[in-house]
Amino acid sequence: MIFALLLNILLSATHIIPEDFEYIQMAIDESSNGDSIIVMPGNYYENILINDKLLSIISSDGPLVTSINGNSSGPVILFDSVQDSSALLSGFTITNGTGEFINGAHYGGGILSKYSAPKLNNLIISNNTAFAGGGICYYATQETSNNPIISNTIIENNFASEGGGVFCVNHSITIRDSHIKFNGMDMFGSGGGVQALLSTVNFNNVIISDNQTKFGGGVYLASSNGILKNVTIENNLSESRGGGIWIGGGSNLDVFQSLISRNHSIGFGGGAFIYSSSLNFSSSTISNNSIDSNVLGAAIYSDGGNSEIINSIIY
Repeated sequence: MIFALLLNILLSATHIIPEDFEYIQMAIDESSNGDSIIVMPGNYYENILINDKLLSIISSDGPLVTSINGNSSGPVILFDSVQDSSALLSGFTITNGTGEFINGAHYGGGILSKYSAPKLNNLIISNNTAFAGGGICYYATQETSNNPIISNTIIENNFASEGGGVFCVNHSITIRDSHIKFNGMDMFGSGGGVQALLSTVNFNNVIISDNQTKFGGGVYLASSNGILKNVTIENNLSESRGGGIWIGGGSNLDVFQSLISRNHSIGFGGGAFIYSSSLNFSSSTISNNSIDSNVLGAAIYSDGGNSEIINSIIY
């Protein structure tokens, strides 16, 4: 085992863009598992495909000076069958993607991860569009054991009907130390910030703010489970139900040491709307949420579901 690991390190290569290759895709095509691609500052107009390769793609100077622009012609980055969680994309602004057309709709404007589990770190994912997953889409038609991780990332100003910032189906995702803001903006959709279907979510030290859609301005969970710890969900808007959170379909969500504040729903549940699910709060604050005058549940509205509230403040 140790010999194989050392051999892999010795055989791996590092490619510099644009010194060794003019385009990032050219370096990917010529790379082998375990290789690294270092990208120098600049604006790269590409739609990139990483297909079943374990690579580290890293910018030398970070996302403020290194961008990948998708030219409004598909996902900016497409990971396909990259199931090793040591695959890494770090240090880029990902912008101007429109997603891949799958079964009648576009998925994954900025990043489309199909049956994959890459680590996404230190990214700015902004101004992308799709039907589902304006910023990022984790897509699979059946349950997977993939556990992709998003860290130290800003997901902002992405437009989508389903999951404006992040859309996830049949995956288990972890998001930490990140900010998801000003996404969604489709008044007929669900999950302005994040939408998870048939999935598991684990958020730690995440801010979900200023997102907007019809159901679940901040977060929308259906037939899913999750844990939120040290999460702030604030100033999100729902045109129907669940300004901060919409949870349904037999889901279970546990919220620890978090703040649900200043969210608004034109319909029921300014802070949270629960439908046939369990939404539990511990050591958290639910404050200053609001609804229109003719409906109920400014903080929490439960329709056939339940909520356990322990050592928390509702104000």
